[in-house]
Amino acid sequence: MASAFFNGAMYAGGWMQHMLFEAAHNGDLDLVRGTPRTHAAPRFRSRSILFVFLGCSGCVLNFLPPDSRAVAGMAMLLGEAVQAARLRGTGPLDGMGALHIAASKGRLEVCRYLVEELRLDVDDTDQEGRTPLIIAIVFNHVSTVEYLLDRGADANKASHNGLTPIHFAICLGFVDPKVALYLYPDDATLFSNRSLCWHRMGDGGKALLDAHECRKLRSDWPKAYYRLGAALMLLKDYESACEALYNGFKLDPGNSEIEDAFRYPFCLFWSHYGNMAYDDSFG
Repeated sequence: MASAFFNGAMYAGGWMQHMLFEAAHNGDLDLVRGTPRTHAAPRFRSRSILFVFLGCSGCVLNFLPPDSRAVAGMAMLLGEAVQAARLRGTGPLDGMGALHIAASKGRLEVCRYLVEELRLDVDDTDQEGRTPLIIAIVFNHVSTVEYLLDRGADANKASHNGLTPIHFAICLGFVDPKVALYLYPDDATLFSNRSLCWHRMGDGGKALLDAHECRKLRSDWPKAYYRLGAALMLLKDYESACEALYNGFKLDPGNSEIEDAFRYPFCLFWSHYGNMAYDDSFG
């Protein structure tokens, strides 16, 4: 991550935005805040100058009267500017904002400031659909994960590849007990989600093992059979997959997800001509 900030990549918004991102990366809360020293300070620590360099439709705010309304207005405008600031020209990091960057390094105080004072969106997404919560999980920053969850981060918000923070946590072995209750409602859910992770990664064997564990824990849960059927499909064991999906469908006849999976040509063929009884509801 660090190399992305010092390899000469160009960022939309210019060097002042780069300085913001570098401050978030390094945990320099004073610089992120833009604490006033003087308006002509060499590092441009004034909030108004930072705001101008981040680019807010040409607004120029130089000196603000020290009353609460002006301060509140400045915080709102500054928050909007920081929210809009994005990494560019960094490949897989494109679209990340200051909160993503702070979360990636576990800069908890910077995260607090961005979320609580500047009101940045705790579920903000980059170009891959990843939220700051996903980034904090990927880099294993437990306290940051706890904080973002406490501030309402959505543990079920999926990135563009369909994986949620829960899926990332399970796949990466992020099982810290302090956050387990947020991420894993029960063991069956954990095995179900991890089976999905393995499936998306193309590992049918591991997906099948976790699907079996899920079914053992909750034999009355249709999703357990769906996960089992999906893993067996990946392993090209179509007969067993159809049996698993059919058993799940019997538990929940209105489940369109299972029905659609069961309609897969191989399953449909086997359901007509194999030993398993064909259900009229499949038409």
